[in-house]
Amino acid sequence: MLINKLIEPIYTHKFSSEDLSVVQIKNPYEISTSVIRELINRYCTCGFVILEFKGTDVGNETFEAFSRSLGLGNAYTPEVYNDYKSLHSEHGFNVLTQRDNEDGHKAFNTSSEQEIHSDGTLEKIGFIKTTLLYCKSQGESGGENTIYNSVGAFYHLLKTRFDIAKLLFDERCLKRASNINNQEYIGPAFSIQENKIISRFSLDNTCDWNYGFMKIPKLEEAYSMMKDLANHGSPYFVTCKLMPGQAILMANDKISHGRKKFYNSGERKREMIRGLFLDKPNLNKGEFSI
Repeated sequence: MLINKLIEPIYTHKFSSEDLSVVQIKNPYEISTSVIRELINRYCTCGFVILEFKGTDVGNETFEAFSRSLGLGNAYTPEVYNDYKSLHSEHGFNVLTQRDNEDGHKAFNTSSEQEIHSDGTLEKIGFIKTTLLYCKSQGESGGENTIYNSVGAFYHLLKTRFDIAKLLFDERCLKRASNINNQEYIGPAFSIQENKIISRFSLDNTCDWNYGFMKIPKLEEAYSMMKDLANHGSPYFVTCKLMPGQAILMANDKISHGRKKFYNSGERKREMIRGLFLDKPNLNKGEFSI
């Protein structure tokens, strides 16, 4: 089977507590080669890496310096946000925080649980390759991040139930719609590009899986198998809670992510900053590029 020739470390990676260890970034303007190698290695193997900015006043310039060090380029602002300037800064970063008595983005401006998803609702699969999520402050409780190795779970399904798994390659598989203007994009949940599996597997409120169920016999069975692996107890699913000053760098075209519901108090309010990138981290030589 062709897929056996395309194995990457993340396909067979099962999460452990070691994956949640934090890489310290003492100076985002001068990151050593060894630290960059560690970040990239973890990104490639696990699909994500948690890091902490130490001893610095973190802001847009910090994120820009960090992304340049990893070869990510500038943050990308999806076109859907062009008419919603309040949702992103001039540097392309989004602020995710609860806003009382204000109509806004159902994920950015609410405290509700966000089921796992791939960022870039209206973008073609694989277009947005990397997500950086930084914790500026946490609320009173809740707000844990959820991480799902969707390509790992899918690879497992390909090996065990190829007849069912292959349905998730169908171009009619998954319809997603923006929750700020209802634009839609229909495409596969998984694809193979440049001999590598990529993912846009999502379960959040942007998804309309029924669209695919009505067109593709047995797709619902594939969906159910993937959904069952996106829960506690699955080796492909893990949760973590970022502390202020910490961030998570994720391979958006490999893993899916979400968050638990959170609760703010008068003194403690959850605020996260998100950046999307069209590139993957690399060390120029491409030694770790995926």
